[in-house]
Amino acid sequence: MPTEPAVKIVVPDDFPPALTGSVAEAPLQKLGQVRVFTERGADQEQTLIERIGDAEVALNIRAHARFTDRVLAACPPCAASPSGARAPITWSPARPVASPSPTPPASTPMP
Repeated sequence: MPTEPAVKIVVPDDFPPALTGSVAEAPLQKLGQVRVFTERGADQEQTLIERIGDAEVALNIRAHARFTDRVLAACPPCAASPSGARAPITWSPARPVASPSPTPPASTPMP
């Protein structure tokens, strides 16, 4: 039986590191092929587009990264969820929740 390819997950702005080295990093790595950027730059639209690339999931943990319509249009695999929502996932290291941006509901626990 063929295996499904790993989901491509990107964290475009983990500066200063909140995810890197945290207890959440290992479980995230188990979900797919994860790339975490720990350098500044996600506040620049073109850099954010380059970092997201062909990722299917963008995990937004900093307010610096702005997921504009242009960013989402340039990154088609990440731009729409199965429900049709066009939003990256937001996670707060202070509150273990994951939800579509920009407003995380308090009732959605991170797996």
